[in-house]
Amino acid sequence: AFGIVIRNLLENALTHSPEDSPVDIYVDENRSVRIVNDGTAVDPALLPKLTTRFMRGQTQASGSGLGLAIVDNLAKRMNASLILSSPASGREQGFEARIDLPEQA
Repeated sequence: AFGIVIRNLLENALTHSPEDSPVDIYVDENRSVRIVNDGTAVDPALLPKLTTRFMRGQTQASGSGLGLAIVDNLAKRMNASLILSSPASGREQGFEARIDLPEQA
């Protein structure tokens, strides 16, 4: 499940970032993984809807709008949480998807 989550987040970040712009991956000490891309910030009203099946942002990229819905579903099954931010943390633009992983017993 974790592999699918990371793959979907990376695919989305690469697909929806401007050509030749970097996609940054951070693994934080607090058990979170952040994937950040560049680009125009997403409308704040749209942001919470992006985990709904078949929901897509304003993009010309191909896709069916299932990637973040799958990530959200799998994260919940892993007792993790998905947090979407735009603009990305510490930036004026971009998109950030963060997975907060639970502590192991």
